[in-house]
Amino acid sequence: MISAAFISATRAAEAPATAENLLQKLIVENRRSLDRITSFRYDGVAMFRDSRVENVRHDLLVAGQGDSEYKEVRRPLRMDGAPTTAVVRYFRNPDVIGFWHKGNPLAYTWELSPEKPFPADARLLIDSMFLRIDPLLRAFGDGEYPLDRAMTAARMGTRWDAIEIDSGADKGKYLIRRFELGTSDATNPTFSYLIDPKQGYAVTRATGYYPPGRPTICYTLKMSAFNNDVWFPVEMVERRYDANSDANPRPMLRETTLLLQNVVLNQYIPESSFELDALGLPEGLRVVHTASDGAKSSTTAPARNTLPSQTATTAENSPNATAEDSVAQNVETSHVNASAQWLIAVGVVASLALVTLAILALRKRIR
Repeated sequence: MISAAFISATRAAEAPATAENLLQKLIVENRRSLDRITSFRYDGVAMFRDSRVENVRHDLLVAGQGDSEYKEVRRPLRMDGAPTTAVVRYFRNPDVIGFWHKGNPLAYTWELSPEKPFPADARLLIDSMFLRIDPLLRAFGDGEYPLDRAMTAARMGTRWDAIEIDSGADKGKYLIRRFELGTSDATNPTFSYLIDPKQGYAVTRATGYYPPGRPTICYTLKMSAFNNDVWFPVEMVERRYDANSDANPRPMLRETTLLLQNVVLNQYIPESSFELDALGLPEGLRVVHTASDGAKSSTTAPARNTLPSQTATTAENSPNATAEDSVAQNVETSHVNASAQWLIAVGVVASLALVTLAILALRKRIR
């Protein structure tokens, strides 16, 4: 007859393995849903509600294919009191990042490497110019990497677990938790990910805590099933809270809502969308290049030509090439005045500077 003590000890030994199995299952299912998305394109509208500044609205066009990504961001700005639009072109493929603020006399490229897949200086620059939100990697990752890679990369110094929620509004869902072992409080998570098995095991809510146990940021995602039950985010809300406040709950500083519209999944996107020519650089524009070892160099953009990958595309291997090229052309046409606006602004500033110098010179003569 098996003793009660033996049964108790056996259950205690099996508990960690069961928790680890649950964690691995959730990670595998989450990644499986991500891998079903081979390409994507959407039009997005981002709206901000900030306790310190006026509300702002950003429109953007995003396309991605595999490990590549292309963005065009249209940001409302004010120049001398008159509303205008700044257009930022950006692409990322497995080898290179390209970036150009249209109208700027400089464009930038960075080489990527397996050891340093996203240079820190490039990240800072892009973060300063772009919306710091990526709905795809929030639904299937930690915002930087897919969950499976994020967990592997952060394994040292962290502990991960998974629990099933058995009550409340989230009953039947799961919670993946990340703990930082080097913090003063290793019993409360620094990040948690709510996994919904009914929505492709996607992360429908992610919460960051600092210090552990005190929410400072929260992402809430709304998922939708597309053809062949492929899940993709259609709305994401980011809320940031005052980390310096002792109030409970902490006051919200900023809320960003991103609506994804006209979502198209798993259709052909020209590879040329993820190459330098996609930035639309005018001939002679200066391109500052940073190699993977940090060395910098500069070149000038050549005359723009139709890339072979575009002209060689056939209806057989690219039934949507014409539609995609049309979208890109319409976007380019709708913002053709951005460079002129930037040059006008520079001219105004230069003229004011000359007038100021002339006045100073005249005053000097009078004295």
